[in-house]
Amino acid sequence: MGATSAEHACKELGKKTAVTITDTFSDFTRTLSQYWTEAYEKAGCTILLNVNYLKGDMTFASQTDQIRNLATPPEVILLSADMPDMAVIVRQVRAAGIDAVIVGGDGVDQGEFIEAIGPEAATNLYSTTFAWTGPESGPEMVRFLDAYQAKYGKPVDTAYAVMGYGLIQVLKQAIEKAGTVEGAALAKAMENTPFTVVSGSIEWSDAASGHVPASPWAIVEYQNGQRSYWGSFQASYVPPIE
Repeated sequence: MGATSAEHACKELGKKTAVTITDTFSDFTRTLSQYWTEAYEKAGCTILLNVNYLKGDMTFASQTDQIRNLATPPEVILLSADMPDMAVIVRQVRAAGIDAVIVGGDGVDQGEFIEAIGPEAATNLYSTTFAWTGPESGPEMVRFLDAYQAKYGKPVDTAYAVMGYGLIQVLKQAIEKAGTVEGAALAKAMENTPFTVVSGSIEWSDAASGHVPASPWAIVEYQNGQRSYWGSFQASYVPPIE
């Protein structure tokens, strides 16, 4: 996810200078920034500044000043944080007049976040996420969305629902291939095997390679609070697993 977001920002959006914002509270947010930074620089682009944030601080004033005081304004900002802090950060960045493109992982693509920052701040915003929850993803996705609406009485508003359903689809196919639910055999059956899921397909490398997932990611774009499908994208380079 981090590598895909970084390469998309550098090569597809053409944003050559960046600031990274990292919530240091969790392994996930730290790792996302780490992979994003390495892949962004590998793609030939430049990190101007790395700023940290600690979950729960609920203010981003000093970090905003650091960004504004840069000699060269960043063209893109990586936001690696969680809600509700993520909304606080974006509101303060936009209120300071910083209009750089903001990118992030799947946490950006959720209704709670977009509602919290409002349509003006939710502009030039991109999320790299597991799946696009729209008809562009194909007839299997349409069937899933209709079934979800029928069961829960509301539309899917996040790719997390698709991710959960896809997990069960992978387990079903892996069990059928392994002929057992025994852990080691099931894990082995999942290596280097293409699985068909509602969002398309996914496979993982072997354990020695770090079980790196190989799958296109969905890029979701927000302009004035309106969500649209930019397209799918897969990184050509993923930093090695440490």
